[in-house]
Amino acid sequence: MSGYTDQSGNPVTFDELVTQVSESVLANVIALELAGVPRDEIKMVVGRDGGTVIGAEAMFQTPLVTPLSTEQGKALYDEFSRLFTDYRQGSLDAEQLARIRSRNNVDNKIDAIRQSLESQG
Repeated sequence: MSGYTDQSGNPVTFDELVTQVSESVLANVIALELAGVPRDEIKMVVGRDGGTVIGAEAMFQTPLVTPLSTEQGKALYDEFSRLFTDYRQGSLDAEQLARIRSRNNVDNKIDAIRQSLESQG
């Protein structure tokens, strides 16, 4: 047993955890972009504690219950960087992108961001 769990409390391997956290952080970036926040106004931090995405006065966190070691935090950062680069270059396949969006409730996040932006304006 690895000691890691997904958001539902199911046991996962370290590699699965890294993939799920990376995809969750990317989903938050996608939600902000699709809600109309310019990419250059979106800030991302990924490391030992998980990930945070900030844009248009919205903040999405993907926290880890137990902080990772420095080496594990680097593995998470590297995986997110690879995934984000693939997304930015348009090289994520449509099925993977749809799965990331569905699993992380991107459409609901887009609606919430848009409502927040409208109430600010």
